[in-house]
Order: sequence, then structure tokens, then C-alpha cells
Amino acid sequence: MAPGGLATPPANPWRGVQNVATVKGVATVKGVATVKGVATVKRTIALPAPAGEVWALIGGFGALDRWFPGIRSCELIPDGNGTMRVVTPGEGAALKEILEHHSDAQRFYAYRLAEGPLPVADYHARLSVEENEGGCYVYWTADFEPAGLPQDKAEAIIGGIFDAGFEGLKTAFGGDA
Repeated sequence: MAPGGLATPPANPWRGVQNVATVKGVATVKGVATVKGVATVKRTIALPAPAGEVWALIGGFGALDRWFPGIRSCELIPDGNGTMRVVTPGEGAALKEILEHHSDAQRFYAYRLAEGPLPVADYHARLSVEENEGGCYVYWTADFEPAGLPQDKAEAIIGGIFDAGFEGLKTAFGGDA
């Protein structure tokens, strides 16, 4: 366990999810049927920095490569469905995510996975920052249907990805998260 109760993230949170096919924008593990049921993963980190300063780093939908370890690039591409980001990790296949809502005033954005190597379907997530005395909280939540793996395994993969992102924020801002 890392300080503050976060599970220690894997060195590469994308490892182990390469055997995935994408069919019409829904990621499924090759040769395995989709497991039905909605899963939720929630993570929170306390940072000793003002919310505005943290949001300045993470609030841009195309800024993931500025703070998330192991991300080689994050490119914004306008398309017919809104703004899409293509997230390319240092290893593994890219993810395509569509921005659904964004508010700098409320310091949040919500997005959905359009395509990528994760064992999930109908994936919707939200990243937000909230002012707190002495710093701020960052919240990252995702709802999805596990695809090809039991719910606990899919939740562990998404949770590991969130934890790795929070490690990047700890590096940038300090704290015992």
C-alpha cells in the first residue's frame, strides 16, 4: 500500500490488457463474452495545492500526457461526436475518448471511452477538483460494464489506472495521497 491507503500502482497500468478487440466502439476481450452488470470505480486524492493550480494542470481534456505517468501523447481531434482525445501509452494500444461535458468554472470534465484496449463497455468517467482547506481533492470516477472479465478484475484494472494517474499528481504537487 502506498501512503494514504492508495494501492501501489503497477509500473505499467496498461500491461495485461493487450488481448482486446474493438467492435463498433465497444472494447471486448477477444474470444470472451461480455459480462453483464454495471461496475463503479471511485478514487480520491488530497493534494496540498490550491484547486485552481491543480485544475490548470489536469483540466484540459488534452493534457493527460502532462501529468499521467507512462502516457507518450494525448492528442485532441475534433470529430462529429464532439472532441475526441487519442491517448497513446508508452506501451500498448491507444485509447479514443469523447469529451461529454467540461466546466472550468466547476473544475470537472466527463468523458466516455469510444475505443481502446480495456476490458469494459459503456465506460463513462468524470474527473473533478474541489477546493479544500489547505489544498484540494481530486475525484476520479468511472461507471462501466465489465467486458470479458469478472467485475472485480475489470474494477482492479480501472482502479490501477486511476491510482497511476494519482501517483503523477503526487509527483507534481506532493502530499501523502
